[in-house]
Amino acid sequence: MARKVEKGNLERNPWLSIWVQPRETIREIIDTNPKYRFFVLCALYGFPMAMSFAQSFSLAARFPVWSIVIASLVICTFFGWIGISISTWLLHVTGKWIKGTGTFQTIRAAVAWSNVPNAVTSITWFILLAVFGGKIFNREFSEMTFVGYQAGVVFLIFLVQSIVSIWGFIILLKTLGEVQGFSAWRALLNVAIPFVIVVALAWLVGWAIWGTSSIIK
Repeated sequence: MARKVEKGNLERNPWLSIWVQPRETIREIIDTNPKYRFFVLCALYGFPMAMSFAQSFSLAARFPVWSIVIASLVICTFFGWIGISISTWLLHVTGKWIKGTGTFQTIRAAVAWSNVPNAVTSITWFILLAVFGGKIFNREFSEMTFVGYQAGVVFLIFLVQSIVSIWGFIILLKTLGEVQGFSAWRALLNVAIPFVIVVALAWLVGWAIWGTSSIIK
């Protein structure tokens, strides 16, 4: 039975060890308290999501930059909770199809802790904000032409975010595999199944809406 754990009682620092020892780290967390720092991890998951949302809808054209950042900080935990909960549910249900042994709570911990690299992603958003200001909240930002040091900043940020995303995905496969009783390759299948289902459903809904509209016309 898992026992409650207070700050500092874990044998290793999970914020550091999750990067290089994901299986051992998530096992220690599961064996102590699967809810450990859950809402902090929700915030880490949700903040980049909220900032990307603001960029996609070019919110700087309607709101002051400072209000967008504050709003992102306020809602990031809720956004993260929604995202992690939905992801966990999909992985839990489809994982059972391939004999996964994880519970909803342990899979949620695996998903949540795989988002530790988002701390780096969040920092890159603040760097972009410092260099470009409100321009980053323009949906055409990635298509803009930059010269000099700004081009270098954009390239480095893109490189760092790409590396962090890949590493976070690797961590997810390791932590999910540990709680499900899978190898990393089988964990990849666990991730792929709901991804394919979601994409297929999105395609079907799009076809039903746009395809039907074309036929009616």
